[in-house]
Amino acid sequence: MGSRLPLYPIYTLSDYYTFALSSQYYQEALELSESMHVRFALEKALKLTHEITIHAFGSDNALAKRLENSLQRMNMNGMKRINKNLDLPVKYNSSIVLKGLLEKIREDPNTRNSLPTALKTTLQPKSINRLLTHVKRKGY
Repeated sequence: MGSRLPLYPIYTLSDYYTFALSSQYYQEALELSESMHVRFALEKALKLTHEITIHAFGSDNALAKRLENSLQRMNMNGMKRINKNLDLPVKYNSSIVLKGLLEKIREDPNTRNSLPTALKTTLQPKSINRLLTHVKRKGY
């Protein structure tokens, strides 16, 4: 069967540390995300990393400032509000996932070309049942 990517991405504590500790590579990550047509996903992850940092440590610390500077250099605005009930893991809501997928389909010719085959496979009853089970799960 092979491994499957989650249909509703989850941002975990491990993701936080990965993004927080690799800020020196944000420019390279941005370039890669643009070539792979997934900049939207990178923006969401970096902004969430910034929000978690401010929520946990306040805005007056080196990491928060480094994240803010990186977001500005990449022309991404930082988070404007802090979610008071921020718990990890964060399960992205369906509207964010849908927006990211639509952007990927719109920008990436390889994704557009493989879409009919992917839809044919996904619309099988067994796949629909697995999808519904996956979407309704509480954990990861």
